This record gives sequence, structure tokens and C-alpha cells, in this order.
Amino acid sequence: MFLYLLRTAKLKFHMGTWNTSIDSNDTFLDIYSNFFTLYNQGQHPSNVSKQVVEMFEDEFTDIDTRNNALFGLALAQWKQRRRISGFLMKLKG
Repeated sequence: MFLYLLRTAKLKFHMGTWNTSIDSNDTFLDIYSNFFTLYNQGQHPSNVSKQVVEMFEDEFTDIDTRNNALFGLALAQWKQRRRISGFLMKLKG
């Protein structure tokens, strides 16, 4: 019941990491799933990317979650055959 309330309230709740795979943590999954939620509503991928970065600004700036957020967005963009200019440099940086 508690998790249902959190999901319906649209609160960010980080549970952690499940295993050593890049896509096995909540930050990655939150970014990735929110990208496709917005995309499936008919929005353009570049607008979706901007919205996701704004929605999860803390995750993209926090040193502990930044890479997971970047990889989640990068995979979502790659699956849509889209890439934001300069985004690859952030991943390499």
C-alpha cells in the first residue's frame, strides 16, 4: 500500500541498486521510464529530453547519481535514434 501511495503521489523515492548492471538502479529507471512516458504522449524526443533533465535536475547534478541519470537518458535517446549535441561529452567528462 505504501508503494502504491508513493507512485500515485508522483513522489521521487529512491530504493537503490539491484545489481551491478548499468540499468539496475532507480535513478536510471526513473529517467528512462519518464522519457518514454512523455514520448508516448506524442512529444518530440528533443523536448522530452529537456523536460526529463528539468524534472530530474537534482539527479543530473548530484555526483552520486549523475552518471546513472546520464546513462538512462542516453539509452532512451539512442533507442529513439536521437542525440542532444554535446551530450556525449558529458558522458565522457
